[in-house]
Amino acid sequence: MKRLGVTAKEMSKYPKQPLPPPAHGSVPSLIDDMIAIYVKDDTAHPVIRAAWLHNRFTHIHPFLDGNGRTARLLQDFALLSGKLFPTGVPSALRDDYYDALADADNDDWDGLVAIIANRQLSVIAKASGIAMEREERSKWVARLAKKADDKKKGAQHKQYLVWAHKMNEIQSAFEATAQEISDVSDVLSVEHQSYPIIDFKTWKNLGAGKRATATWFFGQILIVDGDRAYRFVVYFRKHLSFPSDPFVDGEPIISLRFTGGKPHEKYDFGQFSDPDIRLRELLFHAEDLYVYYFNGKMRQGRHEQIEQWEHSTEFTANDIIEHLYSDLFENKNGV
Repeated sequence: MKRLGVTAKEMSKYPKQPLPPPAHGSVPSLIDDMIAIYVKDDTAHPVIRAAWLHNRFTHIHPFLDGNGRTARLLQDFALLSGKLFPTGVPSALRDDYYDALADADNDDWDGLVAIIANRQLSVIAKASGIAMEREERSKWVARLAKKADDKKKGAQHKQYLVWAHKMNEIQSAFEATAQEISDVSDVLSVEHQSYPIIDFKTWKNLGAGKRATATWFFGQILIVDGDRAYRFVVYFRKHLSFPSDPFVDGEPIISLRFTGGKPHEKYDFGQFSDPDIRLRELLFHAEDLYVYYFNGKMRQGRHEQIEQWEHSTEFTANDIIEHLYSDLFENKNGV
């Protein structure tokens, strides 16, 4: 607090190229210009207007402290004015946010717009919840996918936005179920931890078969009578095709894979196998949710016995969660 109100004599500290602030005496006129441009150009999508207002304010603000918080408040004001949800910037995305803000200083807006758009999708998924009808959800997604990023109007980016929304809905359903179990039971509880969804670039790289880091989406720890009985992690990877798949051969599809074990065990992120647990993989394709599960049978592979999987589109996210918790609590832990 001792530096509050002191004008900056050093450059702003982004992780990338630094940007010198303006002289403090020119701030009022610069703010007036910013407001005039924002009010006049009201045809752009609220996400793009929010990104612009956020970045322009950081150009003007001359103080060492406070500009980030105020800029994020202005961003949320623009989103609320456009009838969207306020998103802020979570601490888990702070490094990506600083990089994107620095890129926007050089007129590369993709990163900042993508961060705000993806955060908007996450907030919409939590707000709408599993009770929202598919048709209503699709309207939200279609509207956001159409207008959110004017530099990413290609079909692939729209596909990513729809996919990300569906993945966030699945994660939200798991989180809500974990909270409900913890609230109503004296014996059982579930700890939930979520991670930022992979960005568009990582999504494309996974689809192309490239390696990627930070692909965990969420994890849960199941607690029985105060003891941590089981932990599972759900992560992103490219779907490995099966002969029975209805997809176009070679089509890049990113799925959610399941792995787990005792809380302190080393987990298998290649080919998870457990006869007590059926769930193996979830993916969204052409408006359908596919669940891949172990059918209890083995077949001879090239070098060893491998599991036989089947898939279905008949299950909702709630059905999948119910079956998984039944396997974990009842079959695996004898509840």
